Amino acid sequence: MTGPDAWLADRMDGAPSVLMSRAEQAVREVGSQGGSLVQRLVAASRLVLEQASVGGAGRSAAIELLSADALLTLALLYQAERSPKELAAFAEAVRMTATTS
Repeated sequence: MTGPDAWLADRMDGAPSVLMSRAEQAVREVGSQGGSLVQRLVAASRLVLEQASVGGAGRSAAIELLSADALLTLALLYQAERSPKELAAFAEAVRMTATTS
């Protein structure tokens, strides 16, 4: 397991299996796009959020929303651990790209 993969597995340890599976699947789906772990987590969060918006209001949409939230939280945690002084700017950049896409 690589450093970023180990980091992600460690942080997701103990999460509900359905959320962990969905988050891992989304990270794998965007993995082919490359980029750092934090970029992959943000991209995976967006992917899952987009899928939630087409899933209706049922249980699957709730799982998608929770997974998107978890992925974005993990991206913020990763950034905070790597470069805490840049966390606010990173969070603002993520917010701005979300509201302009």
